[in-house]
Amino acid sequence: MKYSSLGWFMSNQETSFVTIGQRVLATPLKVYFQYRHPDVFDRIFHIIRGDISKASRGINLSENIFARFNSTLRQENITHDEYIQVGKDRDVGLNQISLFEAKVACSNGEQILNRDIYHLGVRFDFFRMLSYYFKTVGFYVSPMMVALMRGNNPLKATMASQSAVQLGLLIAFLMVMEFGLQWGFRTALGDIIIMQLQLYLVLFTFSFRTKSHYFGRIIRHDGAKYRATGRGFVGRHVKFAENYKMYSKSHFTKRVAMELEDSLYPLLREVSIGVNPYDVFEDAEWALLVGAKPRGPGMERAALLDINGQIFAEQGKALNAVASRSVKVIIVGNPCNTNALICLKNAPNIPAKNFHALTRLDENRAKCQLALKAGVFYDKVSNVTIWGNHSTTQVPDFVNAKINGVPVKKVITDTKWLEQEFTERVQKRGGVLIQKWGRSSAASTAVSIVDGIRSLITPTPEGDWFSSGVYTNGNPYGIAEDIVFSMPCRSKGDGDYELVKEVVIDDFLRERIRKASTEAELIAEKRCVAHLTGEGNAFCDLPEDTMLPGEQ
Repeated sequence: MKYSSLGWFMSNQETSFVTIGQRVLATPLKVYFQYRHPDVFDRIFHIIRGDISKASRGINLSENIFARFNSTLRQENITHDEYIQVGKDRDVGLNQISLFEAKVACSNGEQILNRDIYHLGVRFDFFRMLSYYFKTVGFYVSPMMVALMRGNNPLKATMASQSAVQLGLLIAFLMVMEFGLQWGFRTALGDIIIMQLQLYLVLFTFSFRTKSHYFGRIIRHDGAKYRATGRGFVGRHVKFAENYKMYSKSHFTKRVAMELEDSLYPLLREVSIGVNPYDVFEDAEWALLVGAKPRGPGMERAALLDINGQIFAEQGKALNAVASRSVKVIIVGNPCNTNALICLKNAPNIPAKNFHALTRLDENRAKCQLALKAGVFYDKVSNVTIWGNHSTTQVPDFVNAKINGVPVKKVITDTKWLEQEFTERVQKRGGVLIQKWGRSSAASTAVSIVDGIRSLITPTPEGDWFSSGVYTNGNPYGIAEDIVFSMPCRSKGDGDYELVKEVVIDDFLRERIRKASTEAELIAEKRCVAHLTGEGNAFCDLPEDTMLPGEQ
């Protein structure tokens, strides 16, 4: 079978690792702890000795490795048995390699936190201790230290200069020995040269960084879990978005941070990257909660509410624990209104008024449609309100909107367009964008986030207002309390806001809000996430399976 260069690289690496490497580790070094699929016999063997083991259809994270640690501490020997399996040809791509490296790095990160590592270290003689260290966690400590050496002069001075190449030479030495014993050293040397010409060092450098990232993350934050590698045949080109999702935390995000630093934004002092919200939100004055799981094919809205609700419940708890008491929180991840409600309910020490669900993008879209219809620039449009939920039940308000200070209905006399087409265009704008472009809005969402923050930190122009999804308690419009509902707001520029009282809600607008069921939808969503807001058991009776903008 003809393999890709990536498949050949990984095959050679795995071959040397699971043959001569494992043989020597088992005998004579006696530091063989390699994991394998545990079966019922493994379970019986370890349990009758008081150890830990669990036979299951899926591998539990390093569980039988911990059992082998325990057996070795009892002065038992772990043997290495080899099997030959025929017909398991398979090719791999970068994603499969990354998953594999992440899985093993996370596993070793969890092992280094285990007390058995210490007990083994103090009981082994010096040479066996070194063999054990470099075979297990040392194999990942070394690349992490090398990665940390970059830009860290004190660490460079402390570590030996040859540390940066030791790990690669060790892997290459094992390959040469294995191939030399099997096919002769001339063939082995030729294969090593061909691998270098096919840029094996590039793959090694890339996987080196992946190992360092995942290993360091587990040491700092814990939380390792089993990762299915899925190393089957690769018969397609992976989209950039999929690669980005795979590598963003370990590679791309750090590059984005560098780009932000080099752009010299006047308000940016430093960029810190982290995965633990209790670290990231410490003393934060502003928090933008952007990420959320998108709705997949066949997924019920209730399921999406539960999945994303759990994310924002944790974010709320972290903000409540470590953020500034005056922190302002803008929730972008959908369904943003109910996510904002969940977040504020889990942060009782932060004023509920400080939480916003982003509906500014909907306002901007409404302004755009009105400006296009009237033939003016968008900055001539003011007093636009989005009422309700950030979904297709939202109500864009043209009743109070103005163009050049004149009521919209006096500038745009096409009443049918205003009452029908305008509303539908704003509600479904995100879906149309996805159909045209193949992905949801990004740049316009980023602009609306900036607009939303600017509206809170600069005084609102006299007579104007802006839209934001805010907590409804004490609102003057008769909207149900204890939900997050988009309403007209005005700010003095201090980060706070007040609801606009002089807004006109005529019979048409009130009927539109009622008929659109946007209020009923938010109340039903609230019942659906009651288990996440501390209000008892959840009960989902959503009036209908409405869409988020962009899901059509």
